[in-house]
Amino acid sequence: MATVAGCIFCDIGSGKSPATIEYQDDRVVAFWDIETKAPVHLLVVPKDHLNSLRDTTDKNADLLGWMILVSKRLAEKKNLDQDGYRLVLNT
Repeated sequence: MATVAGCIFCDIGSGKSPATIEYQDDRVVAFWDIETKAPVHLLVVPKDHLNSLRDTTDKNADLLGWMILVSKRLAEKKNLDQDGYRLVLNT
């Protein structure tokens, strides 16, 4: 797992910083935002550091797709899938 010192997302993914984890596997971690803007506000981030969506290449396609599928499964788990939910990618 490639991490960057001082990156809060890397620290959460590696278990160095606390978070309320909703899901994790070897590629991603999903956790509750501490400054929630909605009743369900989860962040899904890669465990391997990714500076920005701007820096992605074709080699990241599988990871990005997996993040979307994890988001979909979390929405289903939270019963949000029938009425719709918002999925945002920040750069």
